[in-house]
Amino acid sequence: MYDLISSLRRIYNVWRARLHNEHYLKWSTDAQRREHCPKDIDPEQWSWLIGYWGSAKFKVWTTYIFNRLIYVLIIKCLLN
Repeated sequence: MYDLISSLRRIYNVWRARLHNEHYLKWSTDAQRREHCPKDIDPEQWSWLIGYWGSAKFKVWTTYIFNRLIYVLIIKCLLN
């Protein structure tokens, strides 16, 4: 059961990442993003995601993840 939940979580996260990379980042303003809602998502859900991806909380989190990744890569390179 745990494997199923993990797989579904991973599929969902990949789907959201694809939406962010291919549809959210393509446009520079929220109005443009709302006009170009992907066909495979409900416009109300798309508006929520636009608000989430534009929030300070998301931006801080992604900055933290990026910085952590760089730190880990530097440490691994130094140890090898």
